Amino acid sequence: MSISHKSGSSPLGFPCKGTAVARIANGVPLIIFLLATILSPRPSAAAPTAPGATTVSCTYSISDDCWVTGNFVVSVSPATGGTGSLAYELCRSNDSPGGFAGCDASISLNSGTSFTISGTHLPSDGYRRAYYFLARDSVGVLGPWNTPRYVRVDRYAPTISATNASATWYSNRTATVSASDATGGAGANSGLVAVRYRWNSALDAGCTSGTATSSGTTLTAPTGDNILYLCGRDNTGRVTQWSGQYRVSTPLMAPGPTTVSCAYSISDDCWVTGDFAISVTPATGGTGSLVY
Repeated sequence: MSISHKSGSSPLGFPCKGTAVARIANGVPLIIFLLATILSPRPSAAAPTAPGATTVSCTYSISDDCWVTGNFVVSVSPATGGTGSLAYELCRSNDSPGGFAGCDASISLNSGTSFTISGTHLPSDGYRRAYYFLARDSVGVLGPWNTPRYVRVDRYAPTISATNASATWYSNRTATVSASDATGGAGANSGLVAVRYRWNSALDAGCTSGTATSSGTTLTAPTGDNILYLCGRDNTGRVTQWSGQYRVSTPLMAPGPTTVSCAYSISDDCWVTGDFAISVTPATGGTGSLVY
């Protein structure tokens, strides 16, 4: 088939004026044009790359576990490539005790490079979840999922106390420390990192002052009216404070020797002529006022 060019027509033989309908109805030139348009190769843009690995501001991390204390922000460095502007889709895994976890639930279909995780998207006690991003360009082409971050939430502060606290006075008193980080199950907690104590002076809010000790240690209360201060801190920085009273009296000492105003004395005999007064220097120790 040959297509000749006439004056006043297009190079493909389409009339440029009123004969267009007749020529299109004939069909052949239009079909050739459409087929050429459909079958001609088109340039294709590369799909977006994966964004950078998911990052989280962890309060504590160990192995591939990132511990936080509540809502947190996931973020990535931007993907490249694709056509036009990029949006990001986020997904998470279901609760997992450990190991690989895939993309099981959508979080957002149209996000930027950071997103706040809260509510039902947080992992349950004792479990972790993986958080993924991928990029989507302006014509809908999707890139690959990125490297996720595995996150656990520590919702509980440690527990701490000591035995034998009382307002009663004793001749001696001990206090055995008890501290743990297991509320909600051991797997729901980041672990106890510090236990500290001090007598008669409060500890700082971050549980860094005082003397280091450990659960099960027995402390001996000093003489006097005392307050024992304890604190426990876990790996995510959660702190519990405790205090109790411990009263230990000093030993009651004997008063001084009895004295009399003698009219005459010889050896260990004191002679008087009638009624007389006896007296002593005060005793020391004991609790409160002394009676003789």
